[in-house]
Amino acid sequence: MARFYADIKGSRGESTGLGTKASSITSHTRGWDVGVRVTCRVNENGDDECLVYVTDGSNGSRERHVITVDAVGICYY
Repeated sequence: MARFYADIKGSRGESTGLGTKASSITSHTRGWDVGVRVTCRVNENGDDECLVYVTDGSNGSRERHVITVDAVGICYY
């Protein structure tokens, strides 16, 4: 059973993805020089959390963790 769900819509239509407790789910939405990677996972306490990273997009390889949001909406920087 899926614990995480993602959807995306672009010029080729919509697509979805599923993630489990063991697999998590990750997306990377980007332009040439800037992007955002989001990973939804189960943390060490067994709670859902989303980690957000700013990336250099398709043109680079750096990413910087900028925020963590937990299941009750608390943000950690």
